Amino acid sequence: MTALLRAMLRAFAVDRAAILLAFVAPAAFFTLFAVFFRHLDAPDGVAFDVVVVAPAGNADAARLAQAMAAQDHGRIRVWTDPARVPDARPDAFVLLDERFTAAEPRAAIRSDAPLPGVADAVRELVRASAADAFRGGGAAVAIEDRTVGGTLLGASAAGIAVMFALFSCSSLALRGLADEGAGFGDRLRSLRIGRAARVTARTLAYAAVAAAQLAWTFLFAAVAFGVVPQAPVLLAVAVALSALAIAGTVVALAAACRTRARFAAVSPVVTLVLSGLGGSMVPVALMPPVLAAPSRWLFTSWAIEACGAGLRGVSGAGGGPAGGSAAALLGLLAGWSCAMLLIAARLERESDA
Repeated sequence: MTALLRAMLRAFAVDRAAILLAFVAPAAFFTLFAVFFRHLDAPDGVAFDVVVVAPAGNADAARLAQAMAAQDHGRIRVWTDPARVPDARPDAFVLLDERFTAAEPRAAIRSDAPLPGVADAVRELVRASAADAFRGGGAAVAIEDRTVGGTLLGASAAGIAVMFALFSCSSLALRGLADEGAGFGDRLRSLRIGRAARVTARTLAYAAVAAAQLAWTFLFAAVAFGVVPQAPVLLAVAVALSALAIAGTVVALAAACRTRARFAAVSPVVTLVLSGLGGSMVPVALMPPVLAAPSRWLFTSWAIEACGAGLRGVSGAGGGPAGGSAAALLGLLAGWSCAMLLIAARLERESDA
């Protein structure tokens, strides 16, 4: 028994994948969450950008907007020019009515922040600023809340769906590499099935599984938790392109690893990194700048934001390379899928040679 114990411990000590998953991965992901929670708790950490939209030529509305922007509101930063908002990502809007007057002040609030309570904080800010701007001479502000509920739930559903679609596709790829080792690939080549057909078939098969998993997650979120998609067509397109991007990435990674053992060691780490930095575990909008900057260049972030836009029913979906447009995010996902297919086909050709 002692000899068996020593043999098993020696096997663990020489297994790089096991060492990586046992010691490096936990430390890396604890670091990710530690940086996030410190950023969340810091006085200068998470801040919310609020844009005040005032009708042109309305002196009372302009006066309120200036009063809101003139003061230091701690974690709430007020802007009157949307172009000046960092990353072009306002967390909330204060919309002043054309008929806004000090005697009959009306405002609407729309919050797109991933945390609850932002609309409430903005509402109190509007009331306090109105009292300051009009020195008690105006009436109480009538505020309409146009916030679409379930923002945090929707972001969580999209993040979880993308992360586990990556795991599912990786499992399929691991099985495929085992079949390759058993000679399945050689039989396909003997039947003159080209590398492009092989890569395309794998990608479409994995994408079908990923799309089904994404669709099921969103269906479950809608039925069980009331996260009903506000733009179902946009969500359907986002699901299809996200599934293709996930499948293409996994196929390319498997082709680069070539062996089952290497892929089994690499894929869990790659999946966790792509998921963690992409926003599956923590919304990108709440990440500190050191983590948010690279996350906006990951296809997982594009997929989560595009699906989130379909759930919220808005066309704008964030900053980064997509420029804040859901259409741009979809274009990036399509481009990423094509690039992964080309890379996988190139690596497949090298393995044939």
